[in-house]
Formats: sequence, C-alpha cells, structure tokens
Amino acid sequence: MLFDVKSPELVSSLEFISVKERVLIAKNPQTCFVVLQKLVDDDEPEVRAQIAGRLKISEETLERLSLDKSPKVRIAVAKNPNTPERILKIFVSDSSPEVRAEMALKKKFLRCDLEKLSRDSSSRVRRAVARNVNTPIKVLSILLKDGDPEVRADVAKRSVLSSTDLSRLSFDKDPRVRRVVARNAKTPHRVLRNLLTDEDIEVRKIASRSIERFRII
Repeated sequence: MLFDVKSPELVSSLEFISVKERVLIAKNPQTCFVVLQKLVDDDEPEVRAQIAGRLKISEETLERLSLDKSPKVRIAVAKNPNTPERILKIFVSDSSPEVRAEMALKKKFLRCDLEKLSRDSSSRVRRAVARNVNTPIKVLSILLKDGDPEVRADVAKRSVLSSTDLSRLSFDKDPRVRRVVARNAKTPHRVLRNLLTDEDIEVRKIASRSIERFRII
C-alpha cells in the first residue's frame, strides 16, 4: 500500500498500518517531521530503531531514544554518526552487552573507555575491543591474558603485536589461538618453525602454508 509520507495526516492512520510498513515509513527520507515524532513512541523496537538511525534527527530525540528499553534501539543510537559524545559515554556502562560491544567497536573512542571495556564481564564486549583497530597496545596486552580463548584469538589476529607477544601466544593452551598466530603475517620466522611441530595438526598445516607463502625456508 502507498502512503503519503509527506502528509501530517498520516499520523491518524499509523495504528492501522503493519509493522513492516511502519518500518519503511520510518526509513523513508521524505517522511514528514510530525509522522517521525509519532513513530518515536511506536510499540515496535524495529520502528524506533529506524528512527534512531536517521541522520537528520534532533539531538533531543537521540537522547530520548538512548534511554529506550530495547537494546536494538540503543544500538541504533550508538551507530548513528551524529550521536553526541556525551550520549555515547553513557553506553559504555549500558546494561546490554550488545550495546557495550557496539561501543567497543567504534573507531573514535577514548582510550580510557576502551581500557574499561577490556575488563568487561562479557566476552563479546572484550572481543569487540580486541578487534577495534584503534585499541592501543597497552589494552591489547591486557586482553592477551584474557580467560576466553576467542578473545585471545582476536588479539592474535592483530598486526600491531610485538614478536614477543606473538611468541607468547604461540604457546597458548588453546589450538584456536595458535592457529591464528600461525596465520598472522607478522609472526616471526622462528615462531612459525616452532609451530611446525605443534601437537595440533591444523596448527602445523597452517604454519607450513605460511612458511611457504612468505618463502622463509
């Protein structure tokens, strides 16, 4: 069904329109301000999330949606490039690990906040910190000793690690971490050679391919 999204009169019909169609209306760049303001209070999180993701949205509305009960909506606010820093700072302590993980992935983020998130109770958040290209070495060094092997594996992918750190990770008790070390183009030759005798066959295969690829034998 087609709707005149430019008309304020559409507000009176919103309650009779399906969720899918309301999402499309919220996403439409031509939807008028009055209709958008009504959709801010829509019952469906997906509709409110579409509003939160709009580039042309007031700071007041972003602040209001930053307190939304749905993590999906708060994530949309966090992703919006126009969300002011004072609102983003609140999300560092958000109750939802999904929201905190989204914050940990943001490129423009204060070092102190990344350090705080590197100690988050959720491994999902800590993995996001490990993948952030702007995470400083100091913070990666903390995650290097993380109790979750998937976090350590994400750290092992980073090209900024020192040869000492990669060497340390090559002795990790979890083979998934050692496999990543074997794939890392920055892993020293001597470490790759040591991995050729690893107890895990996949580690040995990857190390062998890496040595052949970089022609270091």
